[in-house]
Amino acid sequence: MRIAAFWVIGLAEFVLVLGPVVGRALVRAVPDGPEPMVWYNPFTWTAVHWSAVALWAALLAATVGLVLVLAQVREARKLRLEQAQPFVMVDFERHSSLPDVIMLVVENSGATAAFDVKLRFTPELQLSSLQRDAKLLDSSLLRNGIPTMPPSKRIETVFDLLSMQIEESLPTSYRAVVQYRDSMGHAYSDIYTLDLAWVRGLSYIPRKDIHDVAMRLQEIRSDLKGLRQELLRRRED
Repeated sequence: MRIAAFWVIGLAEFVLVLGPVVGRALVRAVPDGPEPMVWYNPFTWTAVHWSAVALWAALLAATVGLVLVLAQVREARKLRLEQAQPFVMVDFERHSSLPDVIMLVVENSGATAAFDVKLRFTPELQLSSLQRDAKLLDSSLLRNGIPTMPPSKRIETVFDLLSMQIEESLPTSYRAVVQYRDSMGHAYSDIYTLDLAWVRGLSYIPRKDIHDVAMRLQEIRSDLKGLRQELLRRRED
């Protein structure tokens, strides 16, 4: 758009300069001198007429160029605002090392902090009999929301077991509305569809993470402790 504006403005300057020159050339090309001015016959126009036409053409081209520049400024400002605003999303994710465990994830992937984050689900979240003793549905996360979410802030908690959700025929799709505001007080409301149906039938390779390493080290520590006790017992015997 910027290039188009430059071309239009350049064309306006070209027309403004070239108009009188063309007018004088056409007047001189008429051997018997200029005829009475007729608006639809350029050969009857004088240099003054050509200058006036060139001026109006330049004004029109400059106006078009100005409109293009203003449109570009508006788009650039809109892009800057979008890049600087918070962006809070909510979704279901499978646990990295326990495929049957479904995690509820809330994350601010925007460039600025989000404030007064509220979550609303339709229908209300339902847990299987295995998870009904959990406090998720009565947690402050769902009841009161999150006061502040800095950029890249990620909150995740266990939602339920996928197998239990399917076995007890619980809803597999929820409509989630996330409401929040930025530091300037601008309010945002994003709508997501959280769907567990797509997970059914998919193969999944568990991925080991730092928690698996810690558990394995704890097992090794227990084994070493048992071995040490056995060696001490045999030494005493």
